[in-house]
Amino acid sequence: MNKPHKPKAKKISKRKTNKTRATSQEPAVVNSSTHREDLHLKYPPQNGWENVSIKDSQEFRSLFLRAEELPEFEEFLLLSSAHIGWKRDQSPFNLLQMLLAAHRANVYPPISVLSALAKAAESFFIAEGNKRFDECLGLVGKRGERNFFTESTIRSRDAKLCQQMETLIGVWKVTIEEAAAMVAAANPHSLSEDTINRYYSNNKKWKELRTIFSTVAKVFSLCWSTEDRQNFLTSFPVDSLSPRIQSEHPLYNPEDPDS
Repeated sequence: MNKPHKPKAKKISKRKTNKTRATSQEPAVVNSSTHREDLHLKYPPQNGWENVSIKDSQEFRSLFLRAEELPEFEEFLLLSSAHIGWKRDQSPFNLLQMLLAAHRANVYPPISVLSALAKAAESFFIAEGNKRFDECLGLVGKRGERNFFTESTIRSRDAKLCQQMETLIGVWKVTIEEAAAMVAAANPHSLSEDTINRYYSNNKKWKELRTIFSTVAKVFSLCWSTEDRQNFLTSFPVDSLSPRIQSEHPLYNPEDPDS
């Protein structure tokens, strides 16, 4: 008895499959963790989101701020340095600093902050009262570890000094040695000139900070007005400045050698 004829399935060549994929109009699947770390969503306006059109690309873009566009530069410093620290060691202190800096700047915190807080909250509820929330968040340090507040003070100091260094080098094109001398003079109770020079050149944590502040310095060099430049230089004693930029200091008096 003859078996019934079974039609052979058509083979789809690899070339044709690739072509089909390439011309497919289906939207690409984007990993939910993908986000712009330097882009922050503003808090809702006073009248809410109702009058904001997401179809208007320019109006939609106005809902976001880049890190360097934060209204308070101190909050930018805090948010940026804390974010670097968080990516490096997942310190809960960095986490809370990012939350606080973002809130002060009226922007939503990075998704990494919300994820970590949610994870701690989940652990807190699972423990059913047997663990405090600060323990779930990791704020209770182990014996022998450096105090969180000491670490925060050091990080804030380094961020300020590195930002001043990068701005002087990026905007006024001074040398590293000149910048270190000026920054040390502006912060007499902080690091020495030699230490600032060494940290700027070789310290791993400072190199991470420089990736942020060098970009900001480029923006400053293009956008700063004469008033902006003078305002920055007021942090430095006139006699500490490199001779070629002393004249930009608002207190500079060419007839007074001690000005």
